[in-house]
Amino acid sequence: MRLHYVRHLPAVGLGNIRPWGLRRGWEITETRPYAGESFPGLEGIDLLIILGGPMGACDEHEHAWLLEELDFVERAIETDIHVLGICLGGQIVARVLGARVVRHRHPELGWHVIESTAEGRLDGRLAPFFAPELAVMQWHFDTFDLPRGAVRLARNEACENQAFSWGANVLGLQFHPELTSEVVADVLKRYDPLPHGEFVTSADEMLDAARFASLAAANSSFLDGITERARGRAEVASASANG
Repeated sequence: MRLHYVRHLPAVGLGNIRPWGLRRGWEITETRPYAGESFPGLEGIDLLIILGGPMGACDEHEHAWLLEELDFVERAIETDIHVLGICLGGQIVARVLGARVVRHRHPELGWHVIESTAEGRLDGRLAPFFAPELAVMQWHFDTFDLPRGAVRLARNEACENQAFSWGANVLGLQFHPELTSEVVADVLKRYDPLPHGEFVTSADEMLDAARFASLAAANSSFLDGITERARGRAEVASASANG
């Protein structure tokens, strides 16, 4: 099984997803478009993860490679690969599906609780993130509209569209399930001082080690759930290829 991810910043990688993938025996490959790397062919990719980054999903005038990335993600969706977009990645998926991505009315930074919609409870894939007392890490200044045909799975007071599904294999998240304390500490150096806002928590609170441990455990359960579908698809394809 192969997990391929798109990185948009040298310091921001897979975070807690990498040890999860290694424990499960996944092959892990990456593309760094900001470094001039080309996107690979889609054959052999079972799960595509598009990570976050400081640019916007509509900033191709500053980052020309974004157009190539949009095409890559669109082809992955059309090929029925399992696709997970996180923060900027979720916004890129939303844009590919025809939705607007715009500046949010306020930043949402730090630990915040998300709540399930009725559809999210029926879907069940995000259930690990709705555990009592669990907050997820947020770091975004933009937001997206819900794409046509998508289903809203999660929301909160700060941002109406925290997660959506589109079809059986595509998920877009506004929050960050993958971040570690090391990555957030590095990001905080770039945002000193933090912007003020109703939904911006303190730097000290953001570095709460216990919360990162809880987030990693929830993300592991979440990834196990969504990749059961990808594994089943790969087994069917392998059996078909072998006659």
